[in-house]
Amino acid sequence: MTRRAPSDRSCGFSLVEMLVCLAILGLLAAILLPWLGSVRAKFGRVGCLNNLRTLGVAIQAAAADNNGELPLNEAPRSATNLTSLVVWYEVLAPYAGYTVEQYNDPAKIKRTPLICPSETDYRQAPYYGYSMNIDLNYRLNGEKARVRLGGLQNMSRYVLLSDSFRSHILYTANEQRMRDWTQVAKRHGGHPNFLYADGHAASFDGKLVGYLEASGAAEREFYYNLYYANGLSPYQR
Repeated sequence: MTRRAPSDRSCGFSLVEMLVCLAILGLLAAILLPWLGSVRAKFGRVGCLNNLRTLGVAIQAAAADNNGELPLNEAPRSATNLTSLVVWYEVLAPYAGYTVEQYNDPAKIKRTPLICPSETDYRQAPYYGYSMNIDLNYRLNGEKARVRLGGLQNMSRYVLLSDSFRSHILYTANEQRMRDWTQVAKRHGGHPNFLYADGHAASFDGKLVGYLEASGAAEREFYYNLYYANGLSPYQR
């Protein structure tokens, strides 16, 4: 029997084979990266909506303990301490399972419903990931026009909380204030998530129009119901 001489060919990849592999990997990356990005964005939106629903349950529980009155976005800590304000995050803490200290710590706040999963900017505390409708704390002649949950006739249309960035107040007078002051459109492709008074949360895909910018009877009615309890400004109720 004759013995075959061993081949001189190397067991490694040739340059052509390596280039083909790299081309295939590049093609797969081009196909998968946009898909992974959309999955990540969808996960962030779903997580954000779940956060808002959790906070909605906490708001209703807090209202039940306070004669049906919805929390204010901020209020004096006591009748004798008017300069120190209690923000709604602190009011909801015992109802939503977090502590006040957590929203001043970027490592801890991520484990609470206070921050949208899509948010990545933690450079400055406190971290206000959601804002409360300023209508809940509107001052009229020095008095607070308190809103009672049981008296709302537009529960499914009235916004309580919104996506936000470093603002605990949702300013609704015009688009500029919503975009620049509250920054409701910073995440989710410019479409903020809203929590409504009936407890449901949804993405807002309409125009970001403030109540001062609404034009026409139908548009004014829509945005008044979106921002005002029972569609009436505090001066009318």
